Amino acid sequence: PGNPIISIRAFSENAAEVSAHVKAFLEGAQAEGRKDTRHRVLVTVKHFPGHGDTVSDSHLGLGKVEAALERLRAVELPPFQAAIDAKVDSIMTAHLWVPAIEPEEIPATVSAKVLTGLLRKEMRFTGIITTDAMDMQGLSRQFSHGEAAVRSLEAGADVLLMPPDPAAAVSGVARAVQSGRLSLQRVEESVQKILRAKVRLGLHKSRVVDLESVSDSLELEEDEELAQRVATRAVALVRNEGGVLPLAKPETSCWYLLTENRLGQQGRALAEFLTDRSPKAKRILLDPQVSRTVMESSVDANCSVHIAAAFAGFSGKGVLSANYAALVEALAAGGKPVVLVGLGNPYLLRGYEKVQAFLATFSTVPASEIAAAKAILGDIAVSGKMPVTIPGLAPYGSGLETARK
Repeated sequence: PGNPIISIRAFSENAAEVSAHVKAFLEGAQAEGRKDTRHRVLVTVKHFPGHGDTVSDSHLGLGKVEAALERLRAVELPPFQAAIDAKVDSIMTAHLWVPAIEPEEIPATVSAKVLTGLLRKEMRFTGIITTDAMDMQGLSRQFSHGEAAVRSLEAGADVLLMPPDPAAAVSGVARAVQSGRLSLQRVEESVQKILRAKVRLGLHKSRVVDLESVSDSLELEEDEELAQRVATRAVALVRNEGGVLPLAKPETSCWYLLTENRLGQQGRALAEFLTDRSPKAKRILLDPQVSRTVMESSVDANCSVHIAAAFAGFSGKGVLSANYAALVEALAAGGKPVVLVGLGNPYLLRGYEKVQAFLATFSTVPASEIAAAKAILGDIAVSGKMPVTIPGLAPYGSGLETARK
């Protein structure tokens, strides 16, 4: 729950469930390529050997995975093994220190024990090892650009992703080869892996995308319908005191859309849906920079129920901003039922014991906005289950069910 950078980038807290989703994702990504070589793609899983069990953001510094080797083998590594068994093309490293595998305080990205010993030899991965972005401070604080490039290759990486100074990275590798520190054979092994991958994609035959045909494959009606079905099935209801959901009188409800930035697109799909579905319902699009006074003044005492739909992507601690938290508390103190919706990070739902209903969507995309609105209004049945535990609120696998009105 305290991880500031993974959150909804993970499928679940359960290793078996994650492994199953990894396999399904790979099958889906590779399916079209089996029919038509023009649609072949490379798939990467990340961040090896696991970024979930940390409380720091590797963009900002070197994180540390405290887990013992037994836990790593039981929780963190099985999804990677599932990906390897399913013939994943590439695995991305993590700029994390994992003492259970590498005693020296260095990122896994530059650890031969992690990349060669564990990933290559023990787990038998023969594909491409890609570093995480090399401009991230979890790596760049410790090593110069050239040294980080050399150490990554020495450890077993094949692709150096986004070096902040490409020229320094290239010259560092060239000097290492000239001095004998890094063998030419080692560099050529990586080059051959990359070239073979390009051949599998047919890039030796056609390297340029036909821009005129791109629109033919995007925003297709059947894809939009599938996305909406997935978003609908994902909605999980973890509290519903007094049967407040689905709403009995949606026309007298008030909706507060707590966006991360109201200048973006968050909340737009939900607001448009409400305009068509329940035009008399009051809706307010808010920004965390709006003052607490202004927010609290937006509370309408005449509303029969208040719905606070809070957006949060994968970054951050999974808590409402101070102003948003104050708004929710003010709503809860007003004597009318309050529904709190977590659009994206489900841990937003923690700490609000006076709220009558909690709903989680695990995504911030427009399809999830619409799914949440439909669930609240009773346009769809709700049967989703929690893929994670929300401490003190919802155990893994829990979820209430409601019927369509």
